[in-house]
Amino acid sequence: MRNPTQETKFPKIEKSPRLNTNQSQFHNKSNQNMTKSYYISENEMKGSSQFKNEQQTDIKFYNNPQSQGTEIIIELSKRQQLNKNCKEQLEKFIQNYYGQGNIKIVVNLLDRLGDNQQKQQKEQYQLLKMAFNQTTINEEDKLFQQRIYKFKGQPENNLQSLIQTIIYSVNILQTFQEYISQIGGHIEVNYEGCYLQIPSPQTRQVDVTELDCFFFDTICHYFENTIILQIECQSSAEAFAKFKIINDKVGYNIIQKQLGFIFKGIILLKLDMLICQLGKVTDFNLLLKHDQLYCLIEYNGKSIQESQNKLNEFLKSKQMIKKESVTDSILFYDLPYDEEEIKQKINFLKREYPDIYIEISNCQTLEDSRLKIQITSTTFLLKEQTSTEFLNQAKKIKTQIEEIYLPYKNIIISQKQKVIWENYLQEYFQPYLSCFNVHQNGETIEIALKTNQKKWRELEKQLADKLNFYSYQPIKLEAKSQIINQLKKCQNKNKLFKQVFQSLFADFENQINVTINEVDDKNIIFQVIFDKRNFNQLKIEDILKTQFIANLNVKRQNLLYEDSLKYFQLQSPELIQNNNIFVHQAPQHVAYFLGLDEHLEDIKEFLKKLKGQYKNEWIEQELTIENKLIFNLLYSKYCMKDIELKLGTSIEFIKATNSSQNKIIIQGFLNEILNLLKRLSELENRMNAYIKINNLELSQQEIEKLIGKQPELSLIEEQTSSYFQFQKIVSFSPEQAIIEKLTFDGKEISIVKGDITQIECESIVYQILNDKCELGDIGLQNQQVKNLLKMTDNHIYEFFKEIMKNRSQLNPGDLFYYKVNTQCHVDHIFNIYPPTYRQAKTLARDQKIIEQLVSNIFQMAKEKKIKQIAFPIISVEIFGFYMSMASQILLKAIIHNLFQEDCDVKQIFILENDDSRCKKLIDHFNQIVSDNPEQKTENYLKQQWQWFEQDHYEDYDDYEVNRKICKMYSLFEKGQDQQFNILYPYSKYPGTHRIDLDQQKIWDKTHNNSEQSIISIDNFGERKYYIDGRLVKDDLNRYLIQQEIQGKRRFEIFYKFYEIHLTSQGHFQKNLQFGNIRAIQFIPYEKPNFEDVLIQQNSQLKIEKMIGTSQLNGSQSIHYDINQQKKVKYDQLLIHTSNDDENIPKQKLLELLQNSTVKKTKTSQTHFTTQQTTQKQSEQIFLIRSPTNNRKLLLPKREPLQDKN
Repeated sequence: MRNPTQETKFPKIEKSPRLNTNQSQFHNKSNQNMTKSYYISENEMKGSSQFKNEQQTDIKFYNNPQSQGTEIIIELSKRQQLNKNCKEQLEKFIQNYYGQGNIKIVVNLLDRLGDNQQKQQKEQYQLLKMAFNQTTINEEDKLFQQRIYKFKGQPENNLQSLIQTIIYSVNILQTFQEYISQIGGHIEVNYEGCYLQIPSPQTRQVDVTELDCFFFDTICHYFENTIILQIECQSSAEAFAKFKIINDKVGYNIIQKQLGFIFKGIILLKLDMLICQLGKVTDFNLLLKHDQLYCLIEYNGKSIQESQNKLNEFLKSKQMIKKESVTDSILFYDLPYDEEEIKQKINFLKREYPDIYIEISNCQTLEDSRLKIQITSTTFLLKEQTSTEFLNQAKKIKTQIEEIYLPYKNIIISQKQKVIWENYLQEYFQPYLSCFNVHQNGETIEIALKTNQKKWRELEKQLADKLNFYSYQPIKLEAKSQIINQLKKCQNKNKLFKQVFQSLFADFENQINVTINEVDDKNIIFQVIFDKRNFNQLKIEDILKTQFIANLNVKRQNLLYEDSLKYFQLQSPELIQNNNIFVHQAPQHVAYFLGLDEHLEDIKEFLKKLKGQYKNEWIEQELTIENKLIFNLLYSKYCMKDIELKLGTSIEFIKATNSSQNKIIIQGFLNEILNLLKRLSELENRMNAYIKINNLELSQQEIEKLIGKQPELSLIEEQTSSYFQFQKIVSFSPEQAIIEKLTFDGKEISIVKGDITQIECESIVYQILNDKCELGDIGLQNQQVKNLLKMTDNHIYEFFKEIMKNRSQLNPGDLFYYKVNTQCHVDHIFNIYPPTYRQAKTLARDQKIIEQLVSNIFQMAKEKKIKQIAFPIISVEIFGFYMSMASQILLKAIIHNLFQEDCDVKQIFILENDDSRCKKLIDHFNQIVSDNPEQKTENYLKQQWQWFEQDHYEDYDDYEVNRKICKMYSLFEKGQDQQFNILYPYSKYPGTHRIDLDQQKIWDKTHNNSEQSIISIDNFGERKYYIDGRLVKDDLNRYLIQQEIQGKRRFEIFYKFYEIHLTSQGHFQKNLQFGNIRAIQFIPYEKPNFEDVLIQQNSQLKIEKMIGTSQLNGSQSIHYDINQQKKVKYDQLLIHTSNDDENIPKQKLLELLQNSTVKKTKTSQTHFTTQQTTQKQSEQIFLIRSPTNNRKLLLPKREPLQDKN
């Protein structure tokens, strides 16, 4: 399809039709391939359509009824002879039938052979009986032999051959020229003779066969399979309007779908251009009445007239195109001055609106002697297209025709009177604007009164009186500095406080006009225009000073005013709309409101409400970007305005320093921030699609050398559009991060702050995050999973697949042992699937599962002769257990197993990376090993708290919730009102909310299934969830990601947040989401408390608080040295580049690394593909079933530590 902006230019086509012998590439798939090569195969050759004037290869059998002989006649046209298959078949035919009968071969040549030529042929083929006869050559065959295509027009729809020649030359000639030039030929078009020709080449270097093939295969085939339909148009404007509609993608898609046509082009022939360019060929005024529109479609087997009628009937049916027409009239008294000049102006006006047909009737004389002309504007639009733009254009057309036809009476306003006109009278006479036109003429102003108005003379007199009796006077009055500062920032000061001034001078209506003209450092300069007969300057000054400046003030608000109105879809108060209050938006989200005190008081409540909404909806989000290349590309997109910011949204790019990472900080309204995050995600995905990632294999020493050359690396990154990523696991020695330690009988338990996948330890316990052993996509993996993959060289993938081979899901309590075969800071991994907290009544069962898991780990460690184990807090976070509950269960289980006589494990590390949970862990650790009975019992439950549900009270069945309320109640009893939040695990059963990630909805089951939206956005390797546009908490975000990793798209969560109030007026629970309030009470607690005394201290048991690493050297506690072979750095250099030559960054790095010898490297595309290790050690997967499977592992009976002590 042609470019809609180019009416007579040729389309550009991507590839040469001769590049592919199977199929020409002139048109895309939507055009169903303009042409195909005829030289594909014998079958395709037989099935393809041929030219009307072409001889076909036929085998005909003539049977003589009087004999048994057969005559075989073969006819081959010049076109068929170009087919290699035909030539091969002819040779085979001669070989097959040679000697079986008489052979007669007739060759019709286009040229006559002379006597010498005939003699030479006879001598060359002296064994063959050869005769030469004169014959008549078909004229069309001769034209084809000369590569001439004669346009004959289309008699069916009366399309002349010249018009057909012009249309094809406009539509496809340039494309043909481009491709034939590649094989050394060119095309000539003869408009007088109506034909197209490829002349014989001037040099022998051009393959004539190639020219023949192009002519027959492409040019002739295109013309023979294309028909031209004429679209009925009554005017040039109608032709242009329909051209715009049909040439639009929407338009031709509708026609193709409704009529089944395959479009090849839409051509608008402009009559004036044809006359200008081809006027010598013929008189186009005889061929065309006006501009004409033609449609080119692929021949569909139907008659041309039928297709043309079908197209025009569809365009008239209003199914696609509607006709819009506006009729208006102009009345005037006097005749126009120069009819010829008016005619020229009207023609110029018609060219200004090419898609609107403008018809002007002859003048009519009315009864009151006025003249009348009628104007009709007509155009064509898509059915769904609004006519607003056309109606506006019709109004402009009428206005311009009025200016052309109507005579005027001119009034000159002098330079002295100019200020009165511009600052007062122009607005005063605004209601009469249809009666006159205003023109600037140097230093003066000309007002042209339209004489078609009955009272134009009265208007002339009124205007003259105003100019004669009105005077201009500037008045300067002092004002407060803050008022002056705000007025300086106003661009249109003369529009401010107009209604205020009118109210102040209401007793002198239409006799005075006051505006603010300018301000200086201390004064407001008023511009006053007044009737000299009724006013003096002193009187005006007194009114402005006492009633205006004395009451003028400024109010400050922290918000983005205009953007807030648009975002919340609010109307600005009428006082501001009418400029009675001026609003200035300053930086730092501060708005200033300038107005009279009474007006500022009137909008006080509006601003208070707006500010409250603003605070709730305005958010800030920080994004960390490790990849500097992505960061720089995004920044360039932002600089090029490819990142659109709306409604006060801001984005700040903060480049990394030595101690920080690249960051993007965005601020804005909730929905706009979400849209911006989605836009950033789209841009990131597009960038990742063309960024190449290569792994540069270097030794650790070489990588360390490069790391030390950061300035040079940054320069290379900038020069080559690259980013060099040094990937490694930062392992740490536990002695550097021990917070608190318990030693007893040569064994120790240490509380360590850090990531369990980074600790240098003989073995670690890793919690499998879901029951399918799935690690998730790279964008969903947390840092521990990424570290685990690096430690095992991705082999853990296969290990987990092996686990799931014969099972559908894991069971809580499952344990799988993995031997690390890579050189790593960890040798053994105990993979466990812990229980998930659902409800209080299953707590005892879940506790047993955790205890059994710990026992099984110690048993397996004994079998593997493992001395060190690092534990996480089992079953917290996404598994739902309260921190205090899970830490107590784990600590008791570890202490019970570690201090048994037959336990060979010497050192236990318990790791937690979060500061607040670390503190809770230490508190629980100290409680368990304390010998103070009061410390043991101070947190025991004394009350069972209940909340009121409809007509009865229900227990808070969660132990931790009860314990927290009890603790806060003890403070309330001391005379302090308490207000605090209680939170439940998201995994708690039954859930309060239902989530459908496919529908992106979340429903509150406890509140009439009220609905909210939930969406996820991936930004820079992290997936973030948003509920009703607000970013969820980190722990909920991790929980939702794990549900998605497990393939759960529909699930329930417990998503209720409550606030407890213990006051002297009463105790109640408040739903933070909906504000519901329910009474609470307590009864005596009769169940056993969760906490109990485990250990009584003796002289051997010792607790040490490790404050800093400097104290480790003087400590008397036992330390077990880490094997030095474990201290391995996992350095890997990945090159991210958007450079066209992806090897340039690598070469720059190697040049930087060594100047003399260039190290040969292998660069390979990497997406962290799994590599098999050279040493494969077959380790059996040890599975110890959980207690829920009713399979017990027989372990030696162990003496409790209390009895031992």
